[in-house]
Amino acid sequence: LLPDAQDPSKVSITLEATFLHRYYEYLTHLFNIQRLKRAQGLTAVVEIPLEGYWSMPDWDRSEP
Repeated sequence: LLPDAQDPSKVSITLEATFLHRYYEYLTHLFNIQRLKRAQGLTAVVEIPLEGYWSMPDWDRSEP
C-alpha cells in the first residue's frame, strides 16, 4: 500500500499486491473445493501449498 502524498485518506495498491491477493484468494478457493470433495468421499488430486489466507492460525480448516 502506498499512501497518497496529497490526500492521507487515500492509498494506492501496487500491481504486485493485487497479484498476491488474487493468488492467495485462488489458493483459498481451491482449498475449500478440495474440502468439499473430501466431504463427498472424493480424492483431492493436487496438493495446495500452505500459504495465503487459509494458512492463518484462526482460519477454519475443519473437515466435515
